[in-house]
Amino acid sequence: MVGGPVQAPARRAAQIRKDAMTSELTPQEAARGALRAGLPLGDGRHEEVAMTANYIHSVISRLRELDFGETPPASSYRAGQGNADATV
Repeated sequence: MVGGPVQAPARRAAQIRKDAMTSELTPQEAARGALRAGLPLGDGRHEEVAMTANYIHSVISRLRELDFGETPPASSYRAGQGNADATV
C-alpha cells in the first residue's frame, strides 16, 4: 500500500490528539479556538492565552507521567472510615 496501512478511525483520532499535545499552541490557534468556543479574544490577548494554555498543558503532561502504582483512585476513598484508634 502506498502511504502505509490504513488506521482504524479511533486509532487515528488518538494519534491526532497525541500529535496535537506534543506541539505548542500558537497565538493564532488560541484565537481560532476561542472564537469557535464563542469567546472572542480582545487584541493582544492571543499570546497570553496561548502561553497560559501551554503552561497548563505542561503541568497536566507531568501529572500523567506520575506512577501511582496500586494507589486507588480518589473516588474510592471514604473519609471517616479509617482506623479511628491509630496512633501518630
